Amino acid sequence: MNKLILIAALAAVAHATAAPALAPAEKRVAIVDAAGLNLATQRGVQSLDRRIRHAAAELCGSPSAADPRGRRDVSSCIDGAVAGAAAARSRAIALGQSGRPVLASGQ
Repeated sequence: MNKLILIAALAAVAHATAAPALAPAEKRVAIVDAAGLNLATQRGVQSLDRRIRHAAAELCGSPSAADPRGRRDVSSCIDGAVAGAAAARSRAIALGQSGRPVLASGQ
């Protein structure tokens, strides 16, 4: 099995200033498929990183161009999702470099 699954759970930016104590952060999950990537190469790792960032961007959405705060919130959401996947990414790369099939999940 040459398939990698990374699960990045993220705390969505839930308009923190509206009701910070009342609104728990929403959790969303993305599955990033690394099938066909050779994680023993820099090119394979770069492709995985692009897939992770793309999945995070899909989860976090896109604000109106006229909403600077929304753009900052989305950027922060994407950065948080990517950071949330970091441990699983590192484990996947280590296992991918060993030549063994990989199934990794992040929390």
